[in-house]
Amino acid sequence: MILAVLLGLDPAWAQESPTAAEDDARQLYEAGANLYDQGQYAYALEAWQEAYRLSGREILLYDIADCYERLGDLELAIATFKAYRGVAPPEEQDVLTQRIRSLEARLAAQRAPPQPVVTPPVVPPPAVRPAPQPGNVALWAGLGVGAAGLASGVTFGSLALGTKSAADCGDDGGAWLCSTAGRQSYQRAPTWALVADLSFGVAAVSTAVGVGVWAARRRGGVDVAVGPSGAAVRVAF
Repeated sequence: MILAVLLGLDPAWAQESPTAAEDDARQLYEAGANLYDQGQYAYALEAWQEAYRLSGREILLYDIADCYERLGDLELAIATFKAYRGVAPPEEQDVLTQRIRSLEARLAAQRAPPQPVVTPPVVPPPAVRPAPQPGNVALWAGLGVGAAGLASGVTFGSLALGTKSAADCGDDGGAWLCSTAGRQSYQRAPTWALVADLSFGVAAVSTAVGVGVWAARRRGGVDVAVGPSGAAVRVAF
């Protein structure tokens, strides 16, 4: 605000017999000046607008425009400053033009569209494959060993039966009734039969242990501990 002194020195406001409207305008101006100094710009604006309406003095337009700027209404501030510039003395023209340009730049910045917010793509975390459960490992290990034992038993059992039948040998009071090659094959048949029996036993035990550990694991009754010396399995049925 720069016009309080100017208004006080204006000869038209200092005439000996001011009209009632001019006297009211002076009082409104002074009240607006006090409100402005207190930061109450909206009330100061109302007082100065009424003073301008009563007096018609264009010099009040400067303070009204200043209030608009303080209140953030840049459009009305620009329009009012331009209206005052149209009647302002030459020495004020450059200052008014610079202020109007500054307000126009601020208004353009307010109206500019906001910059789009670029959201970085969300990268999903790598999939974590669940660790194999001890019960499942035991089941498949048992079944694998059981299958291998079963295959071995079938193989050696077939060899034992086939060899014994093909040899067609017999012991007749200590005398072998077949050739030497046939006798050797006949003598190997019990060994192959024993290997077949052991293989069948391993298959049965491995399958039973695997299924038992798997079943107990599903019921939460199995503990698997692995240490430097080996692994230990405790099953509670």
